[in-house]
Amino acid sequence: MTAERFYRGEQEQRSQRLLPLLADLAAAANAELVKHGADPAAPVLNVDGSINMRSFIRKHGGPYGKEDGVRPDEQFVQDREYEWSDALNPKVQAYQGVSTPEAVVDKFKQDRLESNGLVLEMALTVLLHRLIGGEFVVARASAYDDYANGVDTVIIDKATGDVVCTFDEVTDDAGGNRYAQKLDKTTAKAKRGGTTIRYGLTFQGDTADKRQLVKKEITNVPLFYLALDRRQLQELIKALPTDIHQAPSATELALFDHLTALLERQALWLAHEDNVAAPVHERIVSFQGSLERMKQLRAQYSSIEGGV
Repeated sequence: MTAERFYRGEQEQRSQRLLPLLADLAAAANAELVKHGADPAAPVLNVDGSINMRSFIRKHGGPYGKEDGVRPDEQFVQDREYEWSDALNPKVQAYQGVSTPEAVVDKFKQDRLESNGLVLEMALTVLLHRLIGGEFVVARASAYDDYANGVDTVIIDKATGDVVCTFDEVTDDAGGNRYAQKLDKTTAKAKRGGTTIRYGLTFQGDTADKRQLVKKEITNVPLFYLALDRRQLQELIKALPTDIHQAPSATELALFDHLTALLERQALWLAHEDNVAAPVHERIVSFQGSLERMKQLRAQYSSIEGGV
């Protein structure tokens, strides 16, 4: 068996294991967000941990109409899936042994779910929620923001309302040339004004007990790069428990430290880089404070030693 087949087999097995954890994560986050004004009839997070676009309809406290806002975005997502899967091509349908474009799209989505990138995205969402979910909302981006804006994960500081987002990658060169290339990408994005999150979340209010959830498009959002190599990804998946509330393992803590170090390096670089757009720079500087709080949350598990 080749290494690629081994890793893919592990992903096919483990990606399904991640889905119940994401469902538990979403349930816990949605219950908490209701306390901050979210409409319980339209959960903010889907069961896969992604931001629910339909919760942004006006009747659910969002900024968009159904017909002139959310539905066109849903159509955009569907159009991209048909395009990328080549679903309307009869030869593709015949090759896959199906007779409808919908069946091709379903196969495309299932294959994507089992890909390195999606497995990493799901695993990182679970890990970050387990360590910082009490004071931060950690969510997979909406399907629209994933496809249109290249955003994988959205992190919202409940105390400040500050928002950052990440794009995630499985790489065999996380600390070498690949990192330099991705840092160039995040720097260029920051200088152009950052990323827009159409289905964004923030919090407004003077005190914690009065802080309310706000659903809106958010501009000038810093974009950061998160990466694990294949070995780290497999170690993370194996380390995640079946109970989302169980204390983190040494492996999880070591990988969390790795990820926060990546974020810290990028934030420090961007904070001192010339020509970063002013609104993005302001968010980056504020995020450095959020990173300190993340490390404080992690420190409560300092008695757990070891790791990968």
